[in-house]
Amino acid sequence: MSYIVYTSQIFSVQVLERDVTARQVAVGSVMYFTYAQLFLILLAKSFYAYAGSRLRRKVIKWDKTERFKGGSS
Repeated sequence: MSYIVYTSQIFSVQVLERDVTARQVAVGSVMYFTYAQLFLILLAKSFYAYAGSRLRRKVIKWDKTERFKGGSS
């Protein structure tokens, strides 16, 4: 199902941009099996970290970028 959604989005953009070539279709298909599949690794790692912290009853903390007020020079 995810392959169908992903490729339909890629091909829809190609149609809207009027850039449908055999090369673009091939690149869009290959992208799914390379770049998009890397997100499955990130999903597995985050699930493992979340499950581990829940089992150890640790508080999950969101890492945020520190904000500061820029003073006038």
